[in-house]
Amino acid sequence: MNNFSVKTFALALALAVSPFAMPASVAVEGKANPPNFLIFIADDLNKEYYGCYGNKNTAAPTVSRLAKEGMVFDNAFTGQAICATSRSMLYTGKYPLRNGSFMNHTAVYRGTRTVCHYLQDADYDVILCGKSHVKPRSAFPWTIEMRADEPVGVPGMYTRPAMPVDKLDAYFAANRKQDQRPFCVMASSYYPHGEHPKKTSFSADSVEVTRFQKDSAKTRERESQFSQAIKNSDDEFAKLLALLEKHRLSDNTVVIYVSDHGRFGKWSLYDRGLNVPLVVRWPGVVKAGTRTDALISFADVLPTMLDIAGAQSPNDLDGKSFKPLLQGLADTHQDHVYGVMTNQGIINAHVFPGRMIRTKQYKYIRNYNTTEAIKRKEVANTKHIAFLRMGAQQHPDVPEEELYDVRTDPAEQNNLAADPAYSAVKTKLGNQLQQWLVAQNDFLKDENAMPLLATNRQYRLDVLSHPKNRVDLPAELKNSLDGYKFYHHQPNE
Repeated sequence: MNNFSVKTFALALALAVSPFAMPASVAVEGKANPPNFLIFIADDLNKEYYGCYGNKNTAAPTVSRLAKEGMVFDNAFTGQAICATSRSMLYTGKYPLRNGSFMNHTAVYRGTRTVCHYLQDADYDVILCGKSHVKPRSAFPWTIEMRADEPVGVPGMYTRPAMPVDKLDAYFAANRKQDQRPFCVMASSYYPHGEHPKKTSFSADSVEVTRFQKDSAKTRERESQFSQAIKNSDDEFAKLLALLEKHRLSDNTVVIYVSDHGRFGKWSLYDRGLNVPLVVRWPGVVKAGTRTDALISFADVLPTMLDIAGAQSPNDLDGKSFKPLLQGLADTHQDHVYGVMTNQGIINAHVFPGRMIRTKQYKYIRNYNTTEAIKRKEVANTKHIAFLRMGAQQHPDVPEEELYDVRTDPAEQNNLAADPAYSAVKTKLGNQLQQWLVAQNDFLKDENAMPLLATNRQYRLDVLSHPKNRVDLPAELKNSLDGYKFYHHQPNE
C-alpha cells in the first residue's frame, strides 16, 4: 500500500460518509478522469446458471440486470479450469505455462508483472477485495488488500467468508474527499464454491437442473443449496454496484463480471469447465443489451483494461485488447483459444495432462498419458513409469485425441478424431497446438517428456496425504520419490 493510500484509507475509517459527491468524471487539469474498474469474480460457477445464458430460474438477478445494461460474451474462455491458475491468468495476461501457475495452489514465477504493477504505473489504486488465491506477494503488491470477513447472516445459509463491503465503502468515501484517484477493484467472492449452504431460500421444485446432471430428488436438494450459494455471491455483487451508485462512480466505472471456471468440468478441457460467463458494462461506450460470439481469452482482459486506461500494454502478453468489440467497432477477436489440464497437484493427484485448442467451430484435445501412449513409452526410471501407469489407469477409456464440432455438438459428446472426413481439420489444429506448446515453452512440446510435478508434500504423487484423497497408493510407491527432482517448485513466499 503506498503512503497516499494508507493516509486515504485511514481517513475513511475515521470520517463519516457524506451523502454528497462530485461526479466521477470531473475534469482534472483539463482532462477527464480515466475510467475506474470493478472486476467481480464468482468462484466455481458454470455460465448455464445465469439468466443471460438461458437459465429460467436464475439465482443471479443482478448479473441479469448487468447483462441488460452491457455486453454479454458467449465465447469467453479461461485457460485452465482451476481456481488459482485461472485467476493468475486473468491478472497476468499470460497462459498458465508462461506465468508459472499451472497447478492449483501454486504461484506465478518470481519477477512476473501483473495488473498491480501495470495499473499502479498508470497511477491507479489496485485493490483486492475478498478472496486472493494468488501468490507470491511480490507479484501481487495490491495497493490495498481488503481481507474477507467471517460468514455473516443466517447460520447455515452463509457458509463462506463474506466480501468486506464496508471496507470498500470506506475507501470510496475517503477517495472522493481527496483527488479521486482512479481505481481497479478486484472483487473476488468466495461463493458459490463449497461448502454449500444447508439452509436455503430455494425450494427443490424451483431450481433448474442443468444438462450436466440427472434429474432426481437428491440432485434437486443439492441444486437448491447451490442456488443459495449463487444468490449469496449475487447479493455481494448487488451491494458493490450499489456502492458505485452511492458514491456517484457508476458513470465512470467499467464493470466486468466473470466466473473463474465452471463447477462442472473443473480440472478438464471441456467447455463446461473453460467456457466462462463474461459480462461488461461501460456506460456511454458499450451499447446496452448487446451480445457477441467473438472468441475471447482470459489473457485478453488485462490488455483490454490497459487499453481502456490509456496505458501501454507490454509486448510479451498472450492476450490482446478487445476494446474495439466494446466500442462496436469489431465483431471478431481471437481465431483460437487454448486450454491446459494438469491433474497433478490436486486432491486426487495423478499423471494425466492434456492440452486444447478451440476455434468457434472446432475443439481439438490432446491427452498425453493415455493407456495407448503408455504402451509406446520406454522409461528407464521404473518408479516414474509406475506413476505414469497409475495416471493412465484413472482414465482407461479416454483416447489420445478428441475432436468436436462445438457448433453442432456443444455438449462435446461425439468425438470426430477417428472420422476420415475430419482428418484435415484434426491435422491442422494438432499442428497449431504443437506450435503453441513450443511458443509457451510447455514441457509437453516433447511428448516423451512427462515430468512429475509437485506443489507441496500432501499433494505429492508418492504421498497423497490430503484427507479427501481417494487414490489408492501402493505401499511400495509410498515416499518413493524422495530425492526426485520435481519439475515445478512453489516459490518460497
